[in-house]
Amino acid sequence: MTDTRSVLKTVYSVADFLDWQRSGTLDLRPYFQRNSVWTESAKSYFIDTLVKGFPVPLLLLQSQTDAKTFKSIRRVVDGQQRLRTVLAYVDRTCLIDYEERDGFVLMGTHNRELAGRAFSDLPHGLQQRILDTEFSVHVLGNGYRREQILEVFARMNSTGRSLNRQELRNAAYHGELKQLVYELSYENLENWTNWGAFTVNQIAEMKDVEFTSELVFYVLTGLRGKSNSALDSLYRDHDLAFPERDEVASRVRATLKKLQEMLAPGGDSIKYPKFGKQGWLYVLFAIVHDSKFGDPIDPESQRQIDKGFNLNRLELGGRHAGLAGRLPEEVLKATRGAATDVGSRRARLLYLVNGT
Repeated sequence: MTDTRSVLKTVYSVADFLDWQRSGTLDLRPYFQRNSVWTESAKSYFIDTLVKGFPVPLLLLQSQTDAKTFKSIRRVVDGQQRLRTVLAYVDRTCLIDYEERDGFVLMGTHNRELAGRAFSDLPHGLQQRILDTEFSVHVLGNGYRREQILEVFARMNSTGRSLNRQELRNAAYHGELKQLVYELSYENLENWTNWGAFTVNQIAEMKDVEFTSELVFYVLTGLRGKSNSALDSLYRDHDLAFPERDEVASRVRATLKKLQEMLAPGGDSIKYPKFGKQGWLYVLFAIVHDSKFGDPIDPESQRQIDKGFNLNRLELGGRHAGLAGRLPEEVLKATRGAATDVGSRRARLLYLVNGT
């Protein structure tokens, strides 16, 4: 028996999809599709991606001929959110089920120059760039049965493993905090690897981004243990507005720059390799931050050390260099336990500052 399933690999422009939607030959919501769930921030982020000419993920359609009208109907198997976003932005009247939540404008978080602009407010050249943007598309032929389409849809929306918490935050938020954390983490990729803080696989899983989120959290609120729910709240509360952004960015950059000097390369590894590990790196960041800036930004939070603390007292090259020898019992417990527990972090910090 001949397998009639076929896949056409091609490209279509935004203008093509707009034309099909207006003519009623594009089905954005076949029976297996979810409702539109993207936030205004996610939509703005996607349109800014098109404005800047960055690539976007593959779209998957199924093409079938309507037996009554003889028209070719294109059903969206994967990519509904992206297509609905760009169609609503370019011409909301083409969506017969348009809802108020479909409306949005570009946000300053993603593009300060075009903040607050609808499609009609953009310069003609940018309008044309969006309309001419080509999406890579795979088109499934008539040979795919209903159950096979469902299986394809399920596979397209499955990564083969569960997303970790930071990957979920990455998918859920697109605002001020996320943009800053990504900037800071990307700027320090070389440091993370030179210090031995993260492996390549950990960076691929966004562990460096999560750690940077914790550093931002420290600058805002001071010493705390790692809490996924607290990090979730941090992203949620600072997604649409982050008034402390510039101050936080300045503090994190200055602190990491000082750490870069302190953990200077020596040979094939950092000068003091133990301090590049996440557990010690977090408390070193806290000490350097407080010595330079004093209190965290939150007025209800307190610094861990006196402002102006002499960083030379840390003696990283002396008795702390290998973190060996007879460490105090509390520090031994801290290094054996969870490095992200608040008690562990405080014990490590006090040991580095006071030697006890």
